[in-house]
Amino acid sequence: MSLMLILTSNYLPLIALCGAVQGVFNLLPIMPLDGGRILFALSELLLPGRGEIIVKYVRIIILTILAFCVMHIACRNVALSVAIVVIMALRLKTPCKEALKKVQY
Repeated sequence: MSLMLILTSNYLPLIALCGAVQGVFNLLPIMPLDGGRILFALSELLLPGRGEIIVKYVRIIILTILAFCVMHIACRNVALSVAIVVIMALRLKTPCKEALKKVQY
């Protein structure tokens, strides 16, 4: 529906632009978004039982690229942006597994 707002571009150009941006963002292959659901459905159709794994790795790749882009815009330095994204990635842990270990013991 947000992509349908492009039809209003002659009368409401700013609303049409916002609709286009929202529509494209919604198609990113990240699971809560429609693009993630499409990717999950296609991966389950082509490789049954592996949809969650494929969506998980695609989500990590997309979010890493987005983090790099944000850091690059903020820092204006490619080396610093890569360093920040790598440090962020190295600090990531699986909090659910760690919390589960604490609860079990």
